[in-house]
Amino acid sequence: KNQLYFTANYGSMFPNASQKSPNMLQRDELMWYKGTPELNDYKYTNALLSYTWLPNNRWQLTADAYFGYIKNRCVALYSPTGPNGAMLRQYFNGGDYFSDYIGINATGKFFGGKLVAKLRPQFWIRKTTGDYAWSSNQLTCSAQLTYYFGNF
Repeated sequence: KNQLYFTANYGSMFPNASQKSPNMLQRDELMWYKGTPELNDYKYTNALLSYTWLPNNRWQLTADAYFGYIKNRCVALYSPTGPNGAMLRQYFNGGDYFSDYIGINATGKFFGGKLVAKLRPQFWIRKTTGDYAWSSNQLTCSAQLTYYFGNF
């Protein structure tokens, strides 16, 4: 009747060769690309905690929370410093990224399980720091009705 679930991850993301290359390459007449040899790896951490309650075969209620974090993320910066005033895209480590949410998922089964109703309200918090810093909070809610006709 009860389930508690937890998972967490920690790791590194690595810039690819073109992001670290010291060479400057022309894409077209308006854009040049250049890598950054000093570009660092960036670390990520995420965790999910979920609790599910099954009072009977008709109802299911789940509450969950998620935390996601990328430290010293890689961002592309554009500047008019390419040859002849063209745009130059170069990568740098520029700030952190956060993505978190809390949510509830309610499921009910009716008419012997032929009709399944689901409701999922969720509150998101997303934020970046450093270059291109922004934050966004969202409250979303999705609803789903599914009817099963039987075997066919």
